[in-house]
Amino acid sequence: MTGTMTLHEVQDWQPGRGCTPTALCAVTGLRRADVDTALQRVASLRGVALTDTASVSPQDWGEALKLLGYHWDVLHDHTAPRLELDGAVRTFHGAGLLLMIAVDDKGAGHVFATCDRHIVDCWTYGKVVRHHRFPDEYRDFTVKYVLRLKPL
Repeated sequence: MTGTMTLHEVQDWQPGRGCTPTALCAVTGLRRADVDTALQRVASLRGVALTDTASVSPQDWGEALKLLGYHWDVLHDHTAPRLELDGAVRTFHGAGLLLMIAVDDKGAGHVFATCDRHIVDCWTYGKVVRHHRFPDEYRDFTVKYVLRLKPL
């Protein structure tokens, strides 16, 4: 665990690596191999052999965050009206280090890391960028959950 409350650039990011590992690397500052190890460990505790950490269930990455030294508070959940992506980043500006979980109407999920209107995601190529607008291919997604991270 780094113990810092900022976004980190994903030093070993590569295309096709998936949003979940990208987001977990961004919030922890760890390399992909360390995040993958935590995800695989959690999956193995459930008796699942995880071969592709790019597509991970929220229960696995939530538990992996604990292994990586983080806890979270839910700031927004599925019972509240969903927020469009750009509006969610603006709404939660100043709330700290966040993971935002979004879904589209077809059931596809997406997770990204944000802190003070900066984002790390697959479309940023693992880099920390100032938020201006999400790419058009994300327009069908709305934010279902916002988690504020804190070191354990």
